[in-house]
Amino acid sequence: MVPGFTQQYHVNRLVYFEETPSARSAFDREHQIKGWTREKKLRLIESKNSGWLDLAVDWFPKAEKQWYIRIMKPTFKGPE
Repeated sequence: MVPGFTQQYHVNRLVYFEETPSARSAFDREHQIKGWTREKKLRLIESKNSGWLDLAVDWFPKAEKQWYIRIMKPTFKGPE
């Protein structure tokens, strides 16, 4: 697990992301979402990924994927 935020909060899968046309628009969108309630953020995730699947699972070659699966064991139990 990567030291810092991901390790501190046991982040081990990507369940939501957005593509933006620029770094500035990504920054603005991030700050918009950060101002939302937890419930609204959960609704956003579930509208796109209701099973909370790891969207990055196919982003790594097979050799790296085995490492990724061993290291990034799911610990998140879903919405609280």
